[in-house]
Amino acid sequence: TGQCIETPLESPNSRLKERVNIGGYPVKELGGLVWGYLGPLPAPVLPPYDFLVVPNAIRQIAVTIIPCNWLQCHENSADPYHNTYLHGHFFKYQLERLGTLDERAPEPDKHRAFMSMHFTDFHDGIDFKRDEFGFQKGIKISKAKGAKEDSVKPFPYNIFPYLSRVAGGFRCQVNMRVPMDDTHTYHLTYVVFHADGIEAPEQASVPYFDAPLFDEEGHPVLDYVLAQDMTAWKSQGERTDRTKENLAATDLAIIEFRKIIEEQIQLVEAGITPMGVSYEEDQWGEIIEFEPRFTDSRASSGTAVGMFRANYSSIDDVERYSPIIPLVEEFVRRVAEASGNH
Repeated sequence: TGQCIETPLESPNSRLKERVNIGGYPVKELGGLVWGYLGPLPAPVLPPYDFLVVPNAIRQIAVTIIPCNWLQCHENSADPYHNTYLHGHFFKYQLERLGTLDERAPEPDKHRAFMSMHFTDFHDGIDFKRDEFGFQKGIKISKAKGAKEDSVKPFPYNIFPYLSRVAGGFRCQVNMRVPMDDTHTYHLTYVVFHADGIEAPEQASVPYFDAPLFDEEGHPVLDYVLAQDMTAWKSQGERTDRTKENLAATDLAIIEFRKIIEEQIQLVEAGITPMGVSYEEDQWGEIIEFEPRFTDSRASSGTAVGMFRANYSSIDDVERYSPIIPLVEEFVRRVAEASGNH
């Protein structure tokens, strides 16, 4: 609350401490983070999102301060098409440039760069769906374009206003883009490993670590997924000038996201509760689950870990800087053994 509680050298009868208050904000600890509410009271309920409250899990947090406005970071997550070039062709180019392509991608069909390059094969536009917490978008795949059947390839779910939830299953990553000021973003990459029915190694606390923009020699880091995103965000400058844009059909989700922002601003200005906000403690229950859900059976946990082991390398994403890689590897081993997937 910001209330002074002691004035040790004043008279025991002094009431000075009662008159001294510097102001403060209500806070709550959840999921290894301390959340502060900086708006007018009363404070809304902190939503029990699945990644924050799912039990029996390993968590880690990567931290980066990015020198640009938070919205150009978050708009990137509303654009599924960037995956093909930024995390596909550009990723492959970086590995070639470093001379590590054969080492990092011995089985190209299983490496992120090559999978991303083919993400938009047979594409036929964007799929966009809103709900009470945000929106889901993806790439429509069309039989008319050469696919085996019509389908949608999902892309990370955006929780309004500043979170994006990447997948579920065994590994769930949530990117949090918190505005520090108009030209700096406090970026948290919040990662959860969970497998229902299988005991996770115990964590004394949730660790956090730096995910740097530059290496020790001052060169930009470009050979893993989040680094490519962060470079794309900051390379637009501190605040990108959107009056000079030329938006196209592939920008549909960005256009719809901006409509949501404008809509929610108007609601707040009119004194109406915006999206994802509640003042009722029991409105959402103990957990708010999103799709895809965390693994909900031992069999699906084994399948998820099998896919994780086949398609994921810690060096290809922010885990390369994590202090708990051995802990994650131990968890993977337990799940694999329990499912018979050795």
